[in-house]
Amino acid sequence: MNRNERDQLFEIEEVYDIPDTDAIPESEPTGRNLDSGSADDAVLPHYEAAKALARCVNEYGRVNLPWMSADSGLSVHELIEALGDAIYQDPEEYDRHHSEEEDWLLRAQYLSGNVKEKFETAKHLNRRYAGRFEGNLLALKSAMPERVRFQEIGFGIGSSWIPENYYSLFAKDVLGIKEVKDAPKVTHSARLGQWKVEASNEARNAFHNHYVYGYTYNNRGKTGCITMLQILEHTLNGNTVKVYEEVSRPDRKNGKAWVLLKNETVAAQEKQELLQQTFQKWIVRDPLRVKHLERIFYETYTCN
Repeated sequence: MNRNERDQLFEIEEVYDIPDTDAIPESEPTGRNLDSGSADDAVLPHYEAAKALARCVNEYGRVNLPWMSADSGLSVHELIEALGDAIYQDPEEYDRHHSEEEDWLLRAQYLSGNVKEKFETAKHLNRRYAGRFEGNLLALKSAMPERVRFQEIGFGIGSSWIPENYYSLFAKDVLGIKEVKDAPKVTHSARLGQWKVEASNEARNAFHNHYVYGYTYNNRGKTGCITMLQILEHTLNGNTVKVYEEVSRPDRKNGKAWVLLKNETVAAQEKQELLQQTFQKWIVRDPLRVKHLERIFYETYTCN
């Protein structure tokens, strides 16, 4: 049994206040009068169900109601009633198999992962099956994490949870591009884990691309420029901007080398920082944008 299974077993024993399963005798609990026909009769199914669940998890690492029924002498229905909110049936799996006995999960298993997505699924299937999953909905709702205020969220250019279109719209706005067809297009490849910025001639030739958020420099009579669009792509990919100059190196096979221009690099990195600050201000300027991104962050991270 791995650590996760053992933790689940401890959780079962704690919920039902039963001793370690290795120490549970085969006979009925001490002090329980099975002939009284009252309180003890009501307690016994819960005790036997908890024992069977603990042994089942120990043996199989999951909930197996038919096995537990054979082990405890209780019917599947009695087990479900006795265990209450210690186990939950997976609504999606029930929708596929329509089995009363199968697809049950431990509470810890069911209330983990994307709780919001599970809640929406349970709500939909609860309507389809006339309230069958009311218990699921109550448990999922109580397990739902609180929303994080946008002011508490750290974000910037390159935050993967921010949609591509926001970066494209930001580039369009700061470059002063009027027509959507001329706007830069920012895309992300999940397979490569890389961001790419594509731009029209109008975007590349924009004044802000070269001078306001880009950096144009003159080194030994040669003019160079690292543009805002280049800085944006570097920043999206988590890279620090650096400026190099190609120089002649006869001692090398290709006769050339790239040398870091320190002063120009410092100036370009200041432009990179300015672009980050401008992006953060641009995001919070629109309340609807903030609300949308807050929801995206919540659904992407908080509910997983």
